[in-house]
Amino acid sequence: MHPSRIAMRNVGKTGYNRSGDQSCERTGLDVNLTVESQDHSDAGAERMPARSEGFTIALAHNGDARTQAAAALYRHNIEQTGIDDRAVIGAELTDPSGKIWGGIWGRTELGLLFLDMFFLPEKLRGRSYGSQLLMAIEEEAVRRGCKRAVVETSSFQAPQFYRHHGFEEFGKVEFVIPGHARIFLRKNLQ
Repeated sequence: MHPSRIAMRNVGKTGYNRSGDQSCERTGLDVNLTVESQDHSDAGAERMPARSEGFTIALAHNGDARTQAAAALYRHNIEQTGIDDRAVIGAELTDPSGKIWGGIWGRTELGLLFLDMFFLPEKLRGRSYGSQLLMAIEEEAVRRGCKRAVVETSSFQAPQFYRHHGFEEFGKVEFVIPGHARIFLRKNLQ
C-alpha cells in the first residue's frame, strides 16, 4: 500500500472525513487526507489517476454520478450473490378518470420486498385504501419469491399502520427532534 494525498474542498458549511485508516488535518477551509491505497489495476478497467495526479472531494449531489455508482454497486451485488433479480414494484390508487391519488412503491431484490414510499392524501386515509395497496404489493412480492418485507418510516408518519399489518420494529434511530425517530420494521410474508 502507498499513501496518497487527497485535498478536500469545502463547498458547504463544513468538510467531512468518514475514515477508516485515514488521517486528517484541517487547514482553514481545506482538509487534507492521507489514505492508504492499493494498486487495483485491471486490464479492461477504467484508468484511475496516478497518486501524483491527486483527487478532489467536494460535497455535491450529482444525479449522473449517483446513477453510475448505483449501477456499479448493483453489478458488485450480482457478482457476490450470482442473483440478478432487482425489479421495481408499485401499486397506485386511481379514480375513474385515471388520476393517481396515491400509492406504494419500492423494489424486490434477493427475496426481500423493500417499501420505499407510501402516500395517500389525508382525505383518503381510513377507508381501507392503504390496506388494499399494501396487500396488493405484498401479494405481488410473494409471487416474485419474496419471503420478507422491510420498511422505514418516521414516528410521525405511519409506524402504527405497519404494525397493524403485521410488521415488527427491529430498529430505531432518534431524530434531533425530541420524541421522534426513524423506525425500521420488517414482516415475514410467508
